[in-house]
Amino acid sequence: MGESPPSEQQGRSGGELTAVIGVVAVLATVMLGIAVAAYYGGQDSVSPTTVTSGGAGGTTNHAAVDPQVAAGAHAFVDFACAQCHGDRGEGGVDPHVPALQPIAPNLTVAQLTSIIQHGAGVVDNPKQPYMPVWGEVISKQQVAALVAYMKAGFPSVQYATPKPVPANQGDAVAGAALYSRYGCVNCHGPNGLGGVPNPQ
Repeated sequence: MGESPPSEQQGRSGGELTAVIGVVAVLATVMLGIAVAAYYGGQDSVSPTTVTSGGAGGTTNHAAVDPQVAAGAHAFVDFACAQCHGDRGEGGVDPHVPALQPIAPNLTVAQLTSIIQHGAGVVDNPKQPYMPVWGEVISKQQVAALVAYMKAGFPSVQYATPKPVPANQGDAVAGAALYSRYGCVNCHGPNGLGGVPNPQ
């Protein structure tokens, strides 16, 4: 008593199902539209020329650079060039070691490549620093990247910074950090085990 005939119930269920599917389809379309708008809106709000990083010292803007130039910036740090020529080649480390920023633009790619591969400076005076011979240690690709970085004007590249030396963690920890920071590992190998073209 009071129940609808089976055919009427089936018709109502089919209509309700169609309505639910329609609502779900509309919601899915709206969500997709929101996602696409958010993506492209986010793309427009990101500057194509800078990368911003935050740290203890505040926020730093880094110019977006060519991947080869970025690789050169990291190689400049990894091979301890900064320890002699100063951060980003600015000099100021030793009076006998030149700042590279004013020199590199005036040298050709071939000259810079030769200096990296074959060294430069006074080698018979142990009291004066000299440019070591990197030809057997650094690959041709790394040399090309270093030259590209120098010819690009030594731009600031995110994360291309010397490894910090931990304080109050013991001499072994500090020494290991210095071994890496000053590029000793590149010639003498991990843990001084050799395996590269220099003595253990």
